[in-house]
Amino acid sequence: MEAELARLDPAAHGLTVLPFVAGERAPGWQDQARASLIDFTLNTRPIEIMRAGLEGVAYRFALIQQRLAPHLPPDYQIIASGSGLLNSPTWLQIMADVLGRPLIASAEKEATSRGVAVLALEALGLAQDRPAATAKIYQPNDEHHAHYQEALKKQVELYNKLIAG
Repeated sequence: MEAELARLDPAAHGLTVLPFVAGERAPGWQDQARASLIDFTLNTRPIEIMRAGLEGVAYRFALIQQRLAPHLPPDYQIIASGSGLLNSPTWLQIMADVLGRPLIASAEKEATSRGVAVLALEALGLAQDRPAATAKIYQPNDEHHAHYQEALKKQVELYNKLIAG
C-alpha cells in the first residue's frame, strides 16, 4: 500500500477529507465535528481515499503551524513522532510538502514520555541540553506544496460550511 500511495500525485484525486472521526481537536476544538468524505464517486479508488485521509490530517497540522509560526524563530524545526506517521515515509513526505518545511523524523522510541521527563527536569531546575534523537529529514517539494495550498483552501471552506458555520 505504501508504494501505491507514493505513486499518487498530490491532491489529484479531487477528494476532501475532514478527518474528525472522534471530533476535532486543534485548531477548532469542535467536539461535535464528524468525519466527512467529500466528492467521492463510483470511480474513486480505496487508495485515493487513503491518500486523501493522510492529506486531510496534514492540512489540520498546516492550520496549527500557521497559528504558531508567527511566534516561533524563523529557523524553527518540526520533528515528527508517532508510530502511524513514522511508519509511513509517504505520509512523512506529504506532511513536509503540505507544511512547506523540512520535517525531521524522530528516532525516539517514546517521544511523549521523553518530553514529559524533560519538562519535569526543567521544572526542577535539573534540565540538561540533550537533543532528541532524530532520523531522516524529509524536504518539501515546492510544486507539491502549491497543490496542497489549494486543497487546504478547499478543506477550510468545507469545514466552515459543515462544522464551524
